[in-house]
Amino acid sequence: LKDRTRRVLARTLDYSFGPDTLGWVGRDPLTLLDRARARRAPLPALWVDVGTSDVLLDGNRAFRDGVRERGLALTYTEAPGRHDWD
Repeated sequence: LKDRTRRVLARTLDYSFGPDTLGWVGRDPLTLLDRARARRAPLPALWVDVGTSDVLLDGNRAFRDGVRERGLALTYTEAPGRHDWD
């Protein structure tokens, strides 16, 4: 990726997930699901696609397991690949 594209992507990810790790608990997807369920809010369709060589594979598997433990529907796919744009 070109430098400008990387900067734009980094800003987008910071906006979506936050620039820190300490505040992650409040943005954790399972925490957000639990809060929505407690409010009886409608839940979105959940879909995860992750590469088997992705550095985030373990986190995606933990999310998958947490969703299933809550009895919620999730479309989950693992395929060969890493966390990149190739």
